[in-house]
Amino acid sequence: MVRSEHYEALTEALGERHVRLRTAPAAYRRAHEL
Repeated sequence: MVRSEHYEALTEALGERHVRLRTAPAAYRRAHEL
């Protein structure tokens, strides 16, 4: 599992390569809050 802080950076990096993740960073953060 990727930490929510890294997920946002991953989303941006993949976006530069025209790859979209299904889950938005905000939704990922909400789903993984403890």
